[in-house]
Amino acid sequence: MLSSDHRLPKEEISPLLRTGTHVRSDIIELVYKKTDSVPRFAFIVSTKVDKRATARNRMRRTMSESVRHLLTKAGPLDGIFIARRNMSDLKQTDVQVLIEGLLRHAGVLNTEL
Repeated sequence: MLSSDHRLPKEEISPLLRTGTHVRSDIIELVYKKTDSVPRFAFIVSTKVDKRATARNRMRRTMSESVRHLLTKAGPLDGIFIARRNMSDLKQTDVQVLIEGLLRHAGVLNTEL
């Protein structure tokens, strides 16, 4: 789980979804805005992806754990990861590779660390 410093507050999610830059893969979408503070993230998994709450929570936890491993490399941004397809069968390392690719495409991942 991400520490509270790295979690995006609920009231900031809607404005970011409207004004942020979208980067997409076939499974996960990243909506982000570069900032001057620490990286903060939120995770969204809709009931359209899976009706079961346990499956949606597992996807959120998998994305959160993947981001936690990449926090030292991430630059300052506010980001929202949105699951577009069911990824409950993917391993955490596979999800981490997907998220790392999205952050790299967005240009907010420091590769020299």
